[in-house]
Amino acid sequence: MNTSEMSQIERTFYPGWLMVSQLRGGQEVRDGEGLYRRACRLVQEVKATLTEAGYSDISRDHMVYALCALLDESVLNRGSTDDGYLTWRRDPLQAHFFWHPECR
Repeated sequence: MNTSEMSQIERTFYPGWLMVSQLRGGQEVRDGEGLYRRACRLVQEVKATLTEAGYSDISRDHMVYALCALLDESVLNRGSTDDGYLTWRRDPLQAHFFWHPECR
């Protein structure tokens, strides 16, 4: 991977990494639905950006799946049953984007 590709990947995934670091830092989630909607938009934007950049479907899906898993784990394993936890338990991003055929 050359420098320009890495910069593109860094720019593409930075918002997700920032969200994860805030959650792992103990940020309480009072609006679980709002955070979930933001995370879904983020995943959709990442998927579109990777597609536009010419990544293969399999590479794109692996990267998006990893982002979903990281976000899911960051919300669900904070040791808190706040609104974020309750929202995510109903429909984790991995299930939403990879197990519901209408979301593909």
